[in-house]
Amino acid sequence: VELTRDLTTFAVQQLPSGLVYLQCLHEYNCPWGVETCAKAAEYRNLDCLKFAHEQGCPWDITTILAAVAILPQNPECLNYALENGCPMSDRCLLSDIVRPMLRFAVPLTVSITNEAVGSDSLDNLQFVVSHGAPMDATTCMVAARYRPAQPLQSLA
Repeated sequence: VELTRDLTTFAVQQLPSGLVYLQCLHEYNCPWGVETCAKAAEYRNLDCLKFAHEQGCPWDITTILAAVAILPQNPECLNYALENGCPMSDRCLLSDIVRPMLRFAVPLTVSITNEAVGSDSLDNLQFVVSHGAPMDATTCMVAARYRPAQPLQSLA
């Protein structure tokens, strides 16, 4: 199994033909794992990342960290992972993701704000909002939970 997983991580590294290789391996039921998505992000292969995710390949914080590591060359992999629900982890601070985005002028998204919301930390939420992350209805509901008397002022 390990050798065949190595084939999928090798496939995503092959630009521009990696997607063809990955599709072929997937067609023949070659196993893949979180490292497939992480390598796709690391090698800036958005097509492979999308394909793997859409076909049910698991992903985790390693995909996000790999995408952050290659900023500013390719914010598309990071944005795709964040906008499509790639899970974060308690072992990774939200600031570890946001600070490089700010340094390289990658716009913060509602996904970042919602991760801050999910952290149940008003400090995280204030940090990302103060750096320009947009809010939506979910953000406002969490702010209301933390500061029922003045929910939106708590984010100022």
